[in-house]
Amino acid sequence: MRTSSGWKQLLFVLAGTIGALLAAPTWAAYQGPAELVFVETGEAASLDPLRDLTVAAAGINVHVFDQLVDYEGPTLKLVPKLALSWDNPSPVQWRFRLRQGVRFHDGSEFTAEDVKWTFEVAGDPQSLRKTYVTDIDKTEVVDKYTVIVTTKKPIGNMLATLAQMYILPKQAYQKMGAEAFGKSPIGTGRYKVVQWDKGQRLIMDANDQYWGGKVEPRRLIVRPISEPTTRVAELRTGNAHIVKGVPVEMIADLEKDPVATVIPAKGIRQVYYPLNTTKKPFDDVRVRRALNYAVDREAIVKYIMDGRGEVRNGPLNPRQWGFSPNAKGYEYNPELAKRLLTEAGYPNGVDVVWNITRGATVKDAEIAEAFSNQFAKVGVRVKLNVLEYGTLLQKYYAGDFMASITTWSLSSDPDIIYTGLRIYSPTSNWYHNPTVDKLMDAGRVTVDPAKRLKIYQDLYQVLIDDAPWLMIHAQDENYGVNRKVNWKPYPFLGIGGNTYFIPMGE
Repeated sequence: MRTSSGWKQLLFVLAGTIGALLAAPTWAAYQGPAELVFVETGEAASLDPLRDLTVAAAGINVHVFDQLVDYEGPTLKLVPKLALSWDNPSPVQWRFRLRQGVRFHDGSEFTAEDVKWTFEVAGDPQSLRKTYVTDIDKTEVVDKYTVIVTTKKPIGNMLATLAQMYILPKQAYQKMGAEAFGKSPIGTGRYKVVQWDKGQRLIMDANDQYWGGKVEPRRLIVRPISEPTTRVAELRTGNAHIVKGVPVEMIADLEKDPVATVIPAKGIRQVYYPLNTTKKPFDDVRVRRALNYAVDREAIVKYIMDGRGEVRNGPLNPRQWGFSPNAKGYEYNPELAKRLLTEAGYPNGVDVVWNITRGATVKDAEIAEAFSNQFAKVGVRVKLNVLEYGTLLQKYYAGDFMASITTWSLSSDPDIIYTGLRIYSPTSNWYHNPTVDKLMDAGRVTVDPAKRLKIYQDLYQVLIDDAPWLMIHAQDENYGVNRKVNWKPYPFLGIGGNTYFIPMGE
């Protein structure tokens, strides 16, 4: 290896190690009851992380288990968990140095063998997390507190992928089996599951041996209630301290309540309106740009959503890694929209069938009606086609639509977003752009964080310019909170919609 390359590699290794050591997780000083009740919108089927990937299961699992690393907080910052530090001996190797003295809830010690076994068993056909380990070639135990994960090729978003992997106790899991473990899980996390009455409540008590220090509140009770008005009623009567999913129409009234109020997680769910670029008129970028200029985003968020969201011009949240602060978006300019339509050969406007939902996202039908009225002013005549969400998604994935709607949550890594939204040619039936594919490929194999950031910032501007979507807004997630509890949404797993049940802080 040449000397300059050697120094570059050494600096990169040091940067990864030092960065990991500095980004230690922190917690807020707790203010609230010793027994805190959180109301979820649904319930997990199993608490085995290999058998349940639902949001309800994730909410429990993050309090019971730990990963090597996570992306947490309002900015989804990278923090070390069971891994104290990491570096890259080569572009396909990730070396993790583990915390020492960490104990599972059954008293057994956490070691490198648990990491190796977890990654291997996650690859089993029945595991729902196998997609997170498909790029791993092998996991080697160097010593009791060091592992090296070797990938089949350089993986740029490896840390974001491993943030989805809770580490399981090898001996306890093998002894109990998946079914029993899913009912009485054992992890290294803040809380131990002590009782689970399906359909009613799950009780977790503080883990006094937790590696991160004292855990408060001492008891956490999670109740599943699917009906929104019932959740809010439980909050108002004092039977719950925090409830998820307060409907928009109940927010104003709840904010006046003497017992509770509403705390939003701002703009965590981006709403996308994909435009099928394989079909006329959206095969012409000028038409796609015209729609983006023809929508009054500020008015929609202010008047239709009552301010319960954020205006969006591009595919990423400004708080997301990969966002480009210098990117130029679309202002409200109906005259320019008309001019672009004329230049594209549509001086008399166009007719569009738009697949939408009613009730799947906040004010989805009302927003669609609003932008349809705005489009009519520039000659775009929209026919709204209301579909059940599952049917709409099937058509979206198959490319069987002219214009549609979909959503994605605030996420730690842009590759996760762009892959899920199918803008990459091998997985898309409605959008193809060689420049996008080239940048996506480069981002996936670039391990150097600085170089990778530049790739995704370039990609962000390309997508704004090419306008495969209509971008309008991102909606808030609204939580009802007892006024005596010092709580705010604190995301985990690198996904803005996943929130700790307990108070956390920077």
